[in-house]
Amino acid sequence: MVPNLFGRIEVVMLKPKVFTVDRKVVRELTLEKVRINLWFAHTAMFRFLARALTKVIVCMRQIQKKLEELDSEGICVFENVLDTQQLKDLRSALLNHLVTRGRSYNGGNTQNDAINVIEDIQWVINGTLFADIVRAVVGDDAVYAHHSDALHNTYTGWHRDHVPYGKSDTALDFWGEDDRGPYRVFKFAFYLQDHRNDNTALKYLRGSHKESSPQNLLKRIFHYFVFDTMQPAPGSLVVFDQRLLHNGVTPSVPTKLLLKCIKSTSLKKKLWDLERKVRGMQDRVFIQIAFGRPGNYSDQHAMEMVDRQQIKTGTGEYQVSSSLKRCLKSAGLGLASTRRPERKKEEAQSET
Repeated sequence: MVPNLFGRIEVVMLKPKVFTVDRKVVRELTLEKVRINLWFAHTAMFRFLARALTKVIVCMRQIQKKLEELDSEGICVFENVLDTQQLKDLRSALLNHLVTRGRSYNGGNTQNDAINVIEDIQWVINGTLFADIVRAVVGDDAVYAHHSDALHNTYTGWHRDHVPYGKSDTALDFWGEDDRGPYRVFKFAFYLQDHRNDNTALKYLRGSHKESSPQNLLKRIFHYFVFDTMQPAPGSLVVFDQRLLHNGVTPSVPTKLLLKCIKSTSLKKKLWDLERKVRGMQDRVFIQIAFGRPGNYSDQHAMEMVDRQQIKTGTGEYQVSSSLKRCLKSAGLGLASTRRPERKKEEAQSET
């Protein structure tokens, strides 16, 4: 007697020539074995489908919880978006580009318009869970807002990433909801090292995406010392509302004062490298990509970022690479408009 794959027991005849078996009996036994096989197969399939459905329900609940957190706090994190090899490949490609071709910026290196410029990293759009998360956060009609920065060992201060009043000549209310709809432009950021035991990834003020900058001096001082920190594990994707008041790594007060007095870019970098070494900071490489819902907010942000990136990179006319267009299309994502609205003839005549 031996067990088969489904756990049933069947008779094994070691010497079949010794026995004389009625064909009818054999046929009935065979049919019974088929029925038993089908029953076990159906049971196994049912269990498999039940487990798969349970996982889907749990995943949907987790996503809903994260979206509620994003709405209330202005930030959330999705774990395990990149596997170990993808994390290694993305970090290596970014680091190689930033060190060899990046622009010096705030003590480190940066590349504006990174996802468009660095073709070796565009697979992250359609080769990972990235696009699925973008659609879950923004909607099925999500568009790339032409804003993508890659950075290496830079310092910064408290700021927001949204454009309050841009060159698009459209003054929008970023804090309320009107007939144009709510503001929905988000940053999706990969921090490509382990930040679970430090606070150098991202600092933020919880809920600050729902109110403008505090004008009260005491409140500003209070928030300089009291804030929340995001400590993502490797492979995680941090998502935040671009109106969120946030910060990365800030130099100490003495270093900050010295940096303001120094004009030399190379000297600033040496000073910042020294402080990083004293504070025991690891190499910090990350990339941020902006996506939003189609409409005025995303279009205005796209127009402003194109202008900013052209000024900082010193390149000619802005163009989206054909490879990025293919990646976005295959991932089911669109592009925000960068075409400036035509001004009314009455306004143009009043200025002349």
